[in-house]
Amino acid sequence: MFNFKWSQWLVLSFFILSACYMIVLSVTQPYLGIGVNERQGEWVVTSVHSGSWGDRHGVPLGGEIHSINDEPPEEHRSVSMFNELEGANSFSIQHNGQETFYNDIENSSPIHWLLYIVIPALFFLVILGISYLVHKRVPKRYSAEQLILFFLAIATGYLSNSGAVRDDLYGLFLNTGLFLFSPVILIHFLYNYFQELNIYWFSKKIVYSLYLTVGFVSLLEGYFLTIESYPAFFDPIPGGLLLVLYIISFFIIYRGLYIHK
Repeated sequence: MFNFKWSQWLVLSFFILSACYMIVLSVTQPYLGIGVNERQGEWVVTSVHSGSWGDRHGVPLGGEIHSINDEPPEEHRSVSMFNELEGANSFSIQHNGQETFYNDIENSSPIHWLLYIVIPALFFLVILGISYLVHKRVPKRYSAEQLILFFLAIATGYLSNSGAVRDDLYGLFLNTGLFLFSPVILIHFLYNYFQELNIYWFSKKIVYSLYLTVGFVSLLEGYFLTIESYPAFFDPIPGGLLLVLYIISFFIIYRGLYIHK
């Protein structure tokens, strides 16, 4: 029934296990949605995202964070790396001379469940079904395998948003890497699909150079996350590169339509 090669099983297992991890993380760790900044040696709440746990429990703007998990706030990873309060079991905030201790941190809002867990999980399951149909029904070609890889990368990247908003390191790495690689995989699919039809309008060197660029940026992302030191200069690079990849993808598709219309 499942006539897969070992390499295909390996890739499929990576996507399924990553998706399962993201779902478990999202269910067990509420999205706090609290943005912070350091002011005169104190960590102050500067934003609370609408619909987040912090919003529903009235975390005050301008409140000073005294402790997170009974430790100084600067020792909490999400605070020091991303200026966000996530992944906490408890924390205390002083506001207008009154200190409030939050320790019953559970249950994300229904909207968050719908947008970050239910819909992405259903989308992933649908993509799994489509991928199986492509594998089963489409003639065995390399381009078909790349189309499946593109589908799975998009679906898992979408699901990894739930981990990224919680500042989970693997979720952040997965989110950046998959969304950067997805347009490159699409370009590679286009090249191989039309190569099978003996149609060419761009060089395969473009594909290889894009893989190298995206791979390098993803490795840097993984390195900075691993050492738990995310430099400010690197923050706009993944997003900027993704925009460039979209532009390149659009140009390649448009040029192909223009030449072979």
